[in-house]
Amino acid sequence: MHPGSLFCTPRPLARPLSLGGLLLLWLIVGPLATWSQPVAFGSADDPRETLQSVWWRNETRITPYGGFSLIGAQWRTAGTLAMSYASRPFTLQLNGSVRAGIYGTHDADVNEWYDLLRLVDFVRYTPTNRAWYTRLGPLERVRLGAGLLVDFFNSNVAWDARTIGLETHLQWRYGSVAAFSDDVLMNGVVGGRVQLEPLRNLRGSRFATLSLGVNYVTDLSTRADTSQLVWGYDGKRLEGIEGDLSLIYASLGEVALRPMVSMAWLRGYGRSVGIGTQLESDNFIDLARFRLRLALFFSDNAFVPGYFGSFYQVSNARARIIDSENPEDTTERYSGVTLPSAEGGTDLLFELRLLFFQRFEFWYYFRRHYGDRSQSVSHLRLFVRGLRFEGYIGTDRGGLQGIFSTFNDLGDQTSLTFDVKYRLFGTVWLWLNSRYSYQQRPARERVQRPFLVERRFEPYVGVRLTF
Repeated sequence: MHPGSLFCTPRPLARPLSLGGLLLLWLIVGPLATWSQPVAFGSADDPRETLQSVWWRNETRITPYGGFSLIGAQWRTAGTLAMSYASRPFTLQLNGSVRAGIYGTHDADVNEWYDLLRLVDFVRYTPTNRAWYTRLGPLERVRLGAGLLVDFFNSNVAWDARTIGLETHLQWRYGSVAAFSDDVLMNGVVGGRVQLEPLRNLRGSRFATLSLGVNYVTDLSTRADTSQLVWGYDGKRLEGIEGDLSLIYASLGEVALRPMVSMAWLRGYGRSVGIGTQLESDNFIDLARFRLRLALFFSDNAFVPGYFGSFYQVSNARARIIDSENPEDTTERYSGVTLPSAEGGTDLLFELRLLFFQRFEFWYYFRRHYGDRSQSVSHLRLFVRGLRFEGYIGTDRGGLQGIFSTFNDLGDQTSLTFDVKYRLFGTVWLWLNSRYSYQQRPARERVQRPFLVERRFEPYVGVRLTF
């Protein structure tokens, strides 16, 4: 996800497509689409959000939990009420917790009106034909196109400061439209993608699979007030555009080999170009989905592949991650690099994802940066569901060097979620949840929102009632 200075200055970028425009487009072309499995956008095919035991049965679950909560160095007692509802088109899950200890309640649970929105884990709408997918909730895994601009983007890396976002995807015969916002208040990161397959009617031709895509992303919170920005940023609203082209070069049954090329630029900063290929199947014998991807990215200085990524909420033009080994250091030591100081170079990407719908997911991603700075990143998603057990591990790591650096101690650029639910007996369930998250600290000079690593561990026991 990195290029050189081979590009002309881009024209001013268009404004993102409004949600009203997406709805109108769906009303026109939605009936033309058929889709047997979830699309591969955002959390649409996240197996953790499949709640029905059988697809045709409406189910409601209410689970009160009680237990303990360790946040930082302080233990508290905790109570949680989880509720979910699943039907054919609609699925929702709500989750609220209250924690209290010898020093009082955990303020972050109930200290602002937005905590009411944070009761929402997700609300999803997916019609039977799968033509339209819409989700409300904290964003988890948003990617646009090849991911040169937006890759593994989420809005919950700082758990107590998570925002409730929106993502939507619309599919029809000759392409698709996708859009997202990290906050329903539309005051943060928004983006979208238009993908066209204009030659689908050329049956028997390789060019019938030609796909053209354009992505746009902007951070609406980056205004022209330079006094509130981390050093080096130009004070203009941060926005970028990306284009990509791909086609199926060869196929065997439902398995396809798809080479692709993409290029992207961030206005006022750097540019990048990527080439690669992937072996993929979106729906292998109606059982699984897999993708094996290899790619090279060539970048200018001041461009980070997937800059709108896992840590963007805590490392951007207004926020930085504090060096946890020196949290009170007045010299302002921070982890990670700012966009203006990012080093260009070459990146090698390896990605493997294997998804058995509703039951199992293994997703590993490693991007190796070749340069003087530690700008490599890795992502891991592992999910297993059985009759009595449901387990999930998700990790995002930045500031790495070679692939073996993933075995080093967890640093400040680390996000981790460990979530296990196990049925002890009858309707009694054990729930273990652990997170490496971030906590916002008092503002420092030249940094409006400094964040410090926060570790959480919460064991609960509850009773699941199903209706």
